[in-house]
Order: sequence, then C-alpha cells, then structure tokens
Amino acid sequence: MLTKRKRTSIAAPEKRSLEAYFAVQPRPSGEKIAAIAEKLDLKKNVVRVWFCNQRQKQKRMKFAATQKQMTGSNMHTSMGSMMTSPMPPHTPVP
Repeated sequence: MLTKRKRTSIAAPEKRSLEAYFAVQPRPSGEKIAAIAEKLDLKKNVVRVWFCNQRQKQKRMKFAATQKQMTGSNMHTSMGSMMTSPMPPHTPVP
C-alpha cells in the first residue's frame, strides 16, 4: 500500500524568493529549478510543483478577472441602455 506524502510547507522567506524567481521566469528549466531548490534548501520536486501551481493560480485569476470584467460590462451596457432610451412603441407585424 502506498503512503500519502505529507504536504510541504514553505516558510515566508523561501516563498518570497520563489515569487521573485517566478516574476522573472514563470517557466524555469529543469536545471534552473534544481539550482533554485538547492539555494533554498528545498526538494527539486517541491519547487517544480510550486511553479506549476503558481502558473495555474495565475491562469485561474486571469480567467476570473476576464469573466468578471465581461459580466460587469455586459450588465452595465444592457442596464444603461434600458435606463436611458425609452422603449419603442409596440407595432403589430402585418
């Protein structure tokens, strides 16, 4: 039976360093990941997974912001037009 691996918690100073590396290069090479891991005294796999998770988080946040912007602008446009222009009179179609 396989045992579940314990979650690794990353201390604040290491997290800040990872965030700084991520800001410069969100997709580091395997060699760069190994160098970062060694410098921060973390396992290579922990650093690799952290970068992967950050990219997914960034993607999710970008998508959410786009959705919020689209929903807000559509709502504003449709409500604005309803408020400012009167409804045209109903004319039956012959």
